[in-house]
Amino acid sequence: MAEIAVLLANKARRAALIQTVRGRPELTIEQLEGLLDNGEYAEELQQITVRELVRHQTHTPALEVQAGESVEDAVLRVFHHLPDQRLTSGFFRRYMGLERWTAQKVLADMADRGLLVRSGKTSGTRYSLSQESGGG
Repeated sequence: MAEIAVLLANKARRAALIQTVRGRPELTIEQLEGLLDNGEYAEELQQITVRELVRHQTHTPALEVQAGESVEDAVLRVFHHLPDQRLTSGFFRRYMGLERWTAQKVLADMADRGLLVRSGKTSGTRYSLSQESGGG
């Protein structure tokens, strides 16, 4: 039982170190090397790989805007595949690779035209497919 607790604690410590380094993108290679050589966490940092530091891309090619398809058509396609979901502009940034302002503008325009239903305000704004567009 104690071995499992130690293993979990070590994994948590490693995850915390990875998050800390990720949270300091201004670190230079030289500064990181200094931490690896003689920092308090040198031994643990030496075991972390670049793969662990690089955030995995969440952009999903299946959700990309297809050749000949408008951004609006691509957004509608996503909503038709997820008709009962209330999605944020962040969803389209993360999974479609849209720029923040593009996602916000397209979603707001579609809501203004009645294609989507908008709920919430500012960062809590969610969009869902309107009845006219085939939503629930």
